Amino acid sequence: MSDALPTVAVARPGGPAPVPAAPAVLGCAAMSIDDYARVVQARTEFVDFLLAPVRDRLAAAA
Repeated sequence: MSDALPTVAVARPGGPAPVPAAPAVLGCAAMSIDDYARVVQARTEFVDFLLAPVRDRLAAAA
């Protein structure tokens, strides 16, 4: 099996470059909006947790 991506169009001299076709896996691996919102919420909470000490120091210095 080749590692090269299939292309949608053949390149023409002087024309636009061919666009690689999306892998078929993308269609079945897509998340629902609710799942995506949960992931974003979890990442936001994690970043807030990581930044809390810095925010505390900045608030104390102000």
